[in-house]
Amino acid sequence: MAEHGSFDNLLNQIDGQIGRFNEKRRSNKTKYFWLAIVQIFSGVSATLVLGWSVSPENMQCAKNVALVLTSITTFCTLLLAHFQFKDHYVSFTWVVSQLRQLRSALVFQQQLALENQPAGLNQEVLIALHAKFSAILSESNTDWKTRMKQALADTEKGNS
Repeated sequence: MAEHGSFDNLLNQIDGQIGRFNEKRRSNKTKYFWLAIVQIFSGVSATLVLGWSVSPENMQCAKNVALVLTSITTFCTLLLAHFQFKDHYVSFTWVVSQLRQLRSALVFQQQLALENQPAGLNQEVLIALHAKFSAILSESNTDWKTRMKQALADTEKGNS
């Protein structure tokens, strides 16, 4: 049987990673949300300013306001495309979901083991659950590397 410390250690590692990925998820979601809101607002506002009937003496001011608003829209679009906040938010949400599922399986297995065997989980089950934990993190790292390589390739294409 595995020591209770091994169970606690794995559970603590999983909880730590859930917290870490959850923070990244929230951060990317917030950045995506606010940039998208500003992008939508500035785009719609620029259209309204350009379509609004204004007196000839105010026309230049309206054009300047529309220019600023469309510049803000473009800036937000570029930030969203470059930093891929939505893609990262979705990816981190998937990782958190997988880690929570793993955590649930670990706690469930421990509970079953304690009901049937006072010593707790056997080492094979703990090793298998740790392997699943490592696989989730490895898949997340591979996904991150792929995204960064693609972003670098896109940047290099833009600079050529």
